[in-house]
Amino acid sequence: MRKELQVPTDDLIPITDIPTAPSAAHLRMFMGKVREVYPRCQFSYGTKEVDDNHQHRTVFVYHDWKPLTMGQIGYGNFRNEGGEDNFMVASPQISNEKYAEYSNQYHMKMTKNHEVAIANTKKFLRDISTLQLSAHFHGDVRTHWSETSSSLEANIRKAYDDAFDFHKNKDTVIRELENLANTGHEWIDPQFSEKIKNILHLNDEKMEAARERSPKVIMVSVESRPSKTLFNLAYTEDVSGWQCHWQDKGSFTEETLQANYPDVVGKLAMLQMCEVDQWVDGVGCKTTPTVHYVTA
Repeated sequence: MRKELQVPTDDLIPITDIPTAPSAAHLRMFMGKVREVYPRCQFSYGTKEVDDNHQHRTVFVYHDWKPLTMGQIGYGNFRNEGGEDNFMVASPQISNEKYAEYSNQYHMKMTKNHEVAIANTKKFLRDISTLQLSAHFHGDVRTHWSETSSSLEANIRKAYDDAFDFHKNKDTVIRELENLANTGHEWIDPQFSEKIKNILHLNDEKMEAARERSPKVIMVSVESRPSKTLFNLAYTEDVSGWQCHWQDKGSFTEETLQANYPDVVGKLAMLQMCEVDQWVDGVGCKTTPTVHYVTA
């Protein structure tokens, strides 16, 4: 549910006119009240154009300079069985012990009182922190970081299977092993010799890549605000594990980032030319247009 509530904001289509939005009057009123709490927040039904004839029950709430949504608000019956229409606030910050952890309702607060709903908004809808953001995409980045090693390992396995295939090469392998035992380790079959050289070459390539690849990673979230651009940084010593510790390194302007992390600035420039989720060894990847993971 957490991933569903905190979705990337870059592709969301904002609701431009709340009074005419295709939602129940109670939800339109709710959006207006939430904007009083967060004057510059945006609302969205998602990334697709909406059907004006459909009464939408929920909207995402977010600030457009932040990479992920704060959560959702809604009006309707959100219980699986029975129940009645309520104002609803959904957020990863909510743990509703009345429901199972795997259920949608576990992350919801529901009430018929709109003032209580606004209080829930103030309490539970908040922008994601730098550390929470770095952990949000960690699994994806770990997979990207590991792909180089996994790909090289797969190449070795394929070459090994080709050289030692029981049905095709059994007799050759036995002869070579007999020769290895009785001579000075010179292969008697030229094709088999080339396969062994290929295995050793691929293994050397993998070991060299492992020596050059650091598991240290810096997450950079770029916030383009009307008055300035901020770069929020978090750092981990080892991105390779499913569990890792992220450290908040603070917020920087373009000038202070260049002064303190010139290597990060250069790699960010390279990542701007890459596709989302494209991993580049020695550089990193961007998980959204504004969230980057840079190798350190």
